[in-house]
Amino acid sequence: MRHRVRNLVYVKSPYGPAVLKLFKPPLEEACAPLALLHYGGSGAVRVIRHDSHAMLMRRAVPGNALFSRNFGVRRRLKNLSK
Repeated sequence: MRHRVRNLVYVKSPYGPAVLKLFKPPLEEACAPLALLHYGGSGAVRVIRHDSHAMLMRRAVPGNALFSRNFGVRRRLKNLSK
């Protein structure tokens, strides 16, 4: 199933490749930046800027394996197995 996403714009930012996401009414998605900010880019995209109508975030680039990054995933998995 394919979906057209019209509320995303790929942009270049001083921080590298980024995505501008415009929130559609109702603004239930407006809480998403708070959740992503909680992770601080560790295992999730990093939020560059946000307001109640849009969010600018780092773009995930194909070819960068998430598990190869040091997100503390191994440590968290090890703690879960205890």
